[in-house]
Amino acid sequence: MDKTVALKLRKGNYNKTMTLSDEAKHELSWWVSSIESAYNVVSHGQADTTMTTDASKTGWAGCSLAGTPTGGSWDPGGSEKHINWLEVKAILLSLK
Repeated sequence: MDKTVALKLRKGNYNKTMTLSDEAKHELSWWVSSIESAYNVVSHGQADTTMTTDASKTGWAGCSLAGTPTGGSWDPGGSEKHINWLEVKAILLSLK
């Protein structure tokens, strides 16, 4: 939350300094002391298929290695979304 407030105050300038709350400092301290011992397996076995997707401000595309390519243009206003949102939307549309 601190970052969001600081960015609003500084009109989105990531190069400006910000002040962290005591709660944020506490959270960061926990991560610094805990990250080395954190372990969790990401893999859940062999994948059944592989899919490749991509998105841009103009449209999206996706294809499984065994399937037919798919893709399209964004609806009006879609290109105004953040690129991370567009990338996730491309994944969802490719899964349909």
